[in-house]
Amino acid sequence: MFALLISAFCTSSWAITGLNSDFSLNKEEIKNHYFEGEFDTVRTALEHFRKNMKGASRVDSVFVYKYLAVICAAYPESKLEAESYMYQLLKLSPSVELLDMYISDTIQAIFSKVRTEYKVR
Repeated sequence: MFALLISAFCTSSWAITGLNSDFSLNKEEIKNHYFEGEFDTVRTALEHFRKNMKGASRVDSVFVYKYLAVICAAYPESKLEAESYMYQLLKLSPSVELLDMYISDTIQAIFSKVRTEYKVR
């Protein structure tokens, strides 16, 4: 019965774009939506994964925090949230860069500030 419910969930309109049927990340789909500018779709998938990512790999965690940091930094109302994600990202990978994300100078400045504060701590 449980398998039937999971199957129905994953094939229904309730399935979350960017997550596979086993709720793992579909990184290619997330990247495609990100580069198409569909930030709400990406954020929904990553927030869901983040809230349920007990036992997630370091690679998956870095991916999630990196994308959430950039997406949140794009909106002034979520700048503090972006800084928090950036800090978590730096804790996992202190040498990480955001160059592959094609970010604005403003987002790069926020990231540089957070990196400086991280190094001081």
